[in-house]
Amino acid sequence: MSEETETKAVGVGVIGCGARIQKIFTNIHSKHPEIQVRALCDPHPESIDNYRAAFNPNARIYENYKDLVADPEIDWVMIGSWNCFHCDHAVAALEAGKHVFCEKPLAVSLEQCLKMREAWKRSGRLFSLGFVLRYSPFYQKVS
Repeated sequence: MSEETETKAVGVGVIGCGARIQKIFTNIHSKHPEIQVRALCDPHPESIDNYRAAFNPNARIYENYKDLVADPEIDWVMIGSWNCFHCDHAVAALEAGKHVFCEKPLAVSLEQCLKMREAWKRSGRLFSLGFVLRYSPFYQKVS
C-alpha cells in the first residue's frame, strides 16, 4: 500500500516586479507549479500587469511593501526592487515571519548587510540570495 502525500501550495509575494525576478520565478514555477504568485508590489502598473498575465490574474496588488509582507497567505517574499530598498524589504519580510529570496546585491552598505543578517538570525526563516547574472555572456567573458 502506497502513501500519497499532498503537496502544499506555497504563496509568494513579489516586491519589485522586474524581468530578472520574473525569469527566476518562471523557472521555479515550471518545475513546481504548487508555488504561486499571490501578491505583487511595484510602482509601475505595467510590471504588475505583466506578472498577473504570466502567473496569476488574481494576484493581490499592494502599494506598500509592509502590507504585502503582512499578508497571511504569503510564505516567501521575492525581492527584485531597487538595490537601495533591499534591506528595508528583506528586514520587514523576515520580521513578518516570511522566507526571503533577495536578488543581488544583498544591500548597498555593510551596515545594511549586518542589519539583514541580524533580522535573518532572529527570524528562524530561510534566506536566499540570487546571483543570476553570473552566467550571462558578459560576466563570463570578464571572469
